[in-house]
Amino acid sequence: MAAARRTAATLQAAGVNVNFAPVVDLNLNRRSPAIGALERSFGADPSLVSRHAALTMETLRSGGVLGCLKHFPGHGSAQADSHLGFTDVTHTWREIELEPYRELLRSGHCPMVMSAHVFNRSLDPDYPATLSKATLEGLLRRRLGFAGVVVTDDLGMGAITTRFDLETTIEKSVNAGADVLLFGNNNPAGFDPDLGRKVHQALARLVKDGRISRGRIQASLERIRRLKENGRPPGSRSGNPVQATRAAALSSRKCAKDGPPDQLPSGHEESRPCHTPRALTAPASRPSALCRPRKLAA
Repeated sequence: MAAARRTAATLQAAGVNVNFAPVVDLNLNRRSPAIGALERSFGADPSLVSRHAALTMETLRSGGVLGCLKHFPGHGSAQADSHLGFTDVTHTWREIELEPYRELLRSGHCPMVMSAHVFNRSLDPDYPATLSKATLEGLLRRRLGFAGVVVTDDLGMGAITTRFDLETTIEKSVNAGADVLLFGNNNPAGFDPDLGRKVHQALARLVKDGRISRGRIQASLERIRRLKENGRPPGSRSGNPVQATRAAALSSRKCAKDGPPDQLPSGHEESRPCHTPRALTAPASRPSALCRPRKLAA
């Protein structure tokens, strides 16, 4: 796992302790433009993929970096590229694509999962996985028993932006069960310096209007807080993945202050990535170290 060791060392040197990898998609279609054609998969055998992913997660962990399994529920059979547009896997996706998640959950190597933007009519007739409550809440959390943090893939990718506006994307992804919304802000239309503000305003408006409940936001904050404190999801049967390195890593760097935090009821804590304006909007183009939770003003 020399590559994973180098990756962890590079990230730690840059003050980053989260890596949105490894890929656990099965290489079911070697010509799949976003996976197989780019040689991003460990292979077609779920046992092999699980072993390689577990080693990668352990190696990252030993270097003080948390990993994230992706792309749930499986992107390896896709015939299209979700970076570019609508990606339908209804007739190509197979149940076996869930096996790496099952195995890595059993072995305690699954603190975070990233959703895919693939559409599968058999799982949800209306929405791609990232926006699908049936997929994230029903399949991932209830059926597979995942209790950790769900991260979206970049919400600026074509599979989302060509079909959904920003407010709908935020509403559906949060209500589907996503805890962290990822925005790369590097789409072909160009960089939007106001994207963070727009996302925060849309999220606040959705909560104010009752389209996203405060309880839903607080559930995500709790999962993120637990992950930061323990390096593992609630209920995990494994040890604390980053406990040995977390104290040293956090003591060696300070979180950037981004202005006043959101207002939540007294007694709740804010858990948010450094350098990001709000708890649930972590730009993919600016990965950063994770901060300690802070008390919010009443």
